[in-house]
Amino acid sequence: MSLPNGYILSNAVSHTRFAPFRHTFTYNTVAILTELSALENCHLDTPLLFGYNKRWRSLCSLTSNPYLFPSSMAISHKITALLQKGGYQDVLDGPTETWMLSMPSYLGFEGINPLTVYFLYSVSVTPAQESNKNLKLVLFEVHNTFGEGHVYFMRPGVNEDHMHSRDHQWT
Repeated sequence: MSLPNGYILSNAVSHTRFAPFRHTFTYNTVAILTELSALENCHLDTPLLFGYNKRWRSLCSLTSNPYLFPSSMAISHKITALLQKGGYQDVLDGPTETWMLSMPSYLGFEGINPLTVYFLYSVSVTPAQESNKNLKLVLFEVHNTFGEGHVYFMRPGVNEDHMHSRDHQWT
């Protein structure tokens, strides 16, 4: 049985600023977690409900232009360009799978999308035709309300805060 290539998740976003004064907030959101090739090949498109690069024709959508850097280029191609520029091209050696966690736009309107996370896995197939995935790299795309954006590359096991963590944790 194959697993779905996309999920709708409800979650809470929280943020704390420590300087120049302490300010904290939390709000609930809806996010899309999707395997990037399924998204870009429009396997998740649903008439009138969800679409990739169908900004005005779906209730909610994801469009490639605002992600990572402004361009109509596919998100996967943008990731490849950033990995090569950042010296992480070894992540692309062999078969890979990328999952993207992001907030969709609604009725064609792009809202504030403070965080998009990309999980890059190496994929190998066992002799029994089972797929093994190994998390190779995580990209955090962060945007603030001033229009600034930053991309952070984080490798599992490198510069992690391992205190109280069962999985990966960067501080």
